[in-house]
Amino acid sequence: MMVAIMRKFAASVALLLWLIAAASSVCLAQGKGSANSDRKKGSCDYITQADAEAILGTPVGPKRDDRFGCWFGQIGWQNEPPNNKSMRLNVWNWADPQANWYADTRKKRTATQVAGKVVKDVPDFADAAIWTWLPGYGVFDAFKAGTVWVEVSIDGISEDHALQKAKELAAKVLGGTARTGYVYTPAKKDAPVVATPKPAPAPPAPTPTPAPAPALEPKPARPPAAVPIPVGTGKSFSQSRYINQSQFLKAVKEVALTFEGDSSLEKYVSAARQRSTLESELAQYGITVRPNAPVSVLATVTHKISVYTKTIVHGGSGADEFPIHGLTFDLKFFVRAAAMRDRKLHLVAAAPAYCSTFGTVDEATSFQKALYGDSTLKDIRDEYINDVVVCLKGIATSMYAETKPWPVMSWDPKDKAAADAEFTKILNGQATMDKRQLDGLETTPELLLEPVRNGDVCTAPDPSWRDLWIRAFRRVGLTETRGEPALLLSHDYNCYFTYGLRQTHYFRVFDIISLAEQNLVFELNGEAVRKAGELLSSVHHTYVLEKDMEAPTENYFPRSITDFLVDLATGRGNIPPIAAAPVSR
Repeated sequence: MMVAIMRKFAASVALLLWLIAAASSVCLAQGKGSANSDRKKGSCDYITQADAEAILGTPVGPKRDDRFGCWFGQIGWQNEPPNNKSMRLNVWNWADPQANWYADTRKKRTATQVAGKVVKDVPDFADAAIWTWLPGYGVFDAFKAGTVWVEVSIDGISEDHALQKAKELAAKVLGGTARTGYVYTPAKKDAPVVATPKPAPAPPAPTPTPAPAPALEPKPARPPAAVPIPVGTGKSFSQSRYINQSQFLKAVKEVALTFEGDSSLEKYVSAARQRSTLESELAQYGITVRPNAPVSVLATVTHKISVYTKTIVHGGSGADEFPIHGLTFDLKFFVRAAAMRDRKLHLVAAAPAYCSTFGTVDEATSFQKALYGDSTLKDIRDEYINDVVVCLKGIATSMYAETKPWPVMSWDPKDKAAADAEFTKILNGQATMDKRQLDGLETTPELLLEPVRNGDVCTAPDPSWRDLWIRAFRRVGLTETRGEPALLLSHDYNCYFTYGLRQTHYFRVFDIISLAEQNLVFELNGEAVRKAGELLSSVHHTYVLEKDMEAPTENYFPRSITDFLVDLATGRGNIPPIAAAPVSR
């Protein structure tokens, strides 16, 4: 969350005018993007606490404004009824039309098969709109003019009420529900619609001749019902039960904690306080910290200070410095897990739950501190706490359902029994952990590239981004294209330009590279459970002046990808000690 130091200047119009006139030359030029002011807003600029309370029908706590959007939760919020009323607003504004937004979103919304799930288009709302409902949780997506996408998520209230309130909020953001005439790429139909033939008219009868029977209108056949995905019993490897990140967090009761703080942050938040903040937040989810717990948490904190200089004139020329504090909080829950690769089990260290958050604090200048006091200490402490809270919140609200059946369930009984016995053997400490995350893998990973920009002043990645990754896969031997990929490589790139009245303007750039493997099986509370787990990740976070900004594919991506590739090939990922969880079956 950006801490706005300039908020204090609103108290004095005269001082504000003086500050504007005082700056004679700045090391950072203004953005060259579109003048559309909506593109300069964040999601929280479109909603107030009173709006959220009207939607949820209950008092809510302070908003959380982060990279996941603008979130409000009821006072005393918990991740289960009856205290789970919450809502989130995301607003994306793009300079250039994004024709595939609607089709891509609808594809993602329909990708999972869950009992009671509804995905439908909402007619007569903007240029396209989608409503997705799982019992107790709804998401409304609205698209306008190719350049605006509004996503409203509501949890804990009835479907009719949630849809109505989501439409009202989206209409407020979009300035109404009218169409603009922009045509989005249509979504592929989930199933073909087949019309029944029209019956022939009845033949004429003898006198008196009756009127011919009216022809019936053709009725489309119902699409075939979704085939339910079998649910495992959790009693063995072959019957492992799928869980999502939210369910994992609820099930974990004890963790061993490896905390890697940043010494430069200790000036503002002591090492003990950095750690205790996380332990206190884990306790809110019913998790205690103890050595040798079978789930091992690795927390990594990074604090980076970038100092820029601006030449100013106020009663004489001089220069003032503008420190910018960047915080990165990375959290992973590691377990010892079994990965089935080419029908052979491998013991790997993986994180079935993980998150990363980024925060920025603009420190006041020496002149501002002299005039108003120095709030840097409080601002950085508040930002650190917020980063920890938001990170765990992201895990607690991640409830993606299983999308494909567990292939092992279809094996013959003999092969299942052999796999079950091998799983028990390797998890009981009778096997060593793979030194390289890629042992036994040859198939090219599925590639998910996610660029996010807050305006056209941020340069968009070009198509060579994908080519960089394809070449990287070849270098580590992931070249096979047959069969379903077991790995998912996601690369999120985020570029934010700091608009508005402030002492400096700059780009905040960060990216997350994550390699996850599907269907990892591990022991949790005496049960064999299964989900995707992260094998390796890397996080980069920097600040760039406009004069130094370049297309990310020129230097930024090649450096990030190379660093990740080296760790992947050599097995140098940062993994904490993980105690074995004995299997008694």
